Amino acid sequence: MSAKDKNLLLVSYYFPPIGMGGVQRAAKIAKYFARAGWNVTVLAAHQEAFPHCDASLLDDIPDQVEIIHVYDLKQAKAALGKTSGFVIKKASSLWSRLMRLPDSKIFWSKKAIESAEKIVREKSINYLITTSPPPSVNYIGLNLKSKFDLKWLADFRDPWFSDDLPPLTPFHSLSKNKLERSIMQNADIVTVVTHTHLQYLKHRFPEIPERFYHVPNGYDTEDLDSIEQSFPDKLVITHCGTLCSKFSVTAFFDTMLDLIDMDAGLRGQLRFEQVGMVSRDIHQIISEKYSPRIAVNFYGYMEHRLALEKLAQSWAVIVFSGITPGNRLVIPGKLYEGLALSKPLIGVFEKESPACTILRDMPGIYHLDPDDPIRMRKIMQSLIAAYRSGPPKKISRKARLGPYTREDQATAMARLLEGTD
Repeated sequence: MSAKDKNLLLVSYYFPPIGMGGVQRAAKIAKYFARAGWNVTVLAAHQEAFPHCDASLLDDIPDQVEIIHVYDLKQAKAALGKTSGFVIKKASSLWSRLMRLPDSKIFWSKKAIESAEKIVREKSINYLITTSPPPSVNYIGLNLKSKFDLKWLADFRDPWFSDDLPPLTPFHSLSKNKLERSIMQNADIVTVVTHTHLQYLKHRFPEIPERFYHVPNGYDTEDLDSIEQSFPDKLVITHCGTLCSKFSVTAFFDTMLDLIDMDAGLRGQLRFEQVGMVSRDIHQIISEKYSPRIAVNFYGYMEHRLALEKLAQSWAVIVFSGITPGNRLVIPGKLYEGLALSKPLIGVFEKESPACTILRDMPGIYHLDPDDPIRMRKIMQSLIAAYRSGPPKKISRKARLGPYTREDQATAMARLLEGTD
């Protein structure tokens, strides 16, 4: 197929210069599809609706990619009081949750349909990728699929409605289930980022198992090529991303407090660094219970490259599990960048988590199960002993990270789309 026939519309609510973790997968899809000769147009929300932007991420997008923004007035109003510094202040109100089905971005999605139809007509779009969350972007996919002859890949970066808030009413539950089924029945391809989610969908929709594919997240090798890594004198443990998993965060800090009680010298050696936003309740817990005895630095949101540099200057990288103990389908996107760095990596995951499958048999991994505090203490003692034994050798895991690159991710999606002809 010639390049003139490969016209792709990528719909992603989050896209650079919006600077949030959710933009990476969409940005790399655009980058590597364009490099492979596809004609890529992106439809995304306007960055003015968000308090944190990272214009440097646009440097990674090829010039031929056209980005069309649709303004989200309701998000702009909500953003005015949602964040303060690095702390996420509050969740959506009950009234908002009642009125917004399936999610708070539904008004943007319905508004963006007109722009999407115009793009398809003017650019002869024959391929479509929608990537969620938010799930409501799939209304755009459903609309375009019903009106145009195109191939639609519905990509799920997270499981369906993966937050910890259950539907408010039976009507809300019914509406969400109806939308989910409509997507699965009308999309030509559905991609998910974990094997666990893949098996869930095949079980839930046994009549169309051939429609579901696993396309994992990953890291971009080019993002790390010029990053210099070093090991500090202190035991600096750095987390990058939104800190929102209270059960795993408190399990880790409780373990560190226990170790400080057993080893007073550790208090002067240990420092925890947080790059990114922090949920209000976790910030309060850390400030009141842990930071009086554990040195904690909150840096807030950083540009992507600066965040990677901060990780590269740490002694160890730490990654926490999903929002709730039952949310085992999610693998944090920052896990892959942490693995690509030559650092010890601490993974605070339940043993049933799909992240454990990735970590298994990799060197330099310290797996902490938040449900097993005794073992957590022993494993952290081994990490502390390694720190005190002198500067560690750089750890190479790249040979085991072959399937987890952003370029491979885009290549897999392109093959799936072209294979549907």
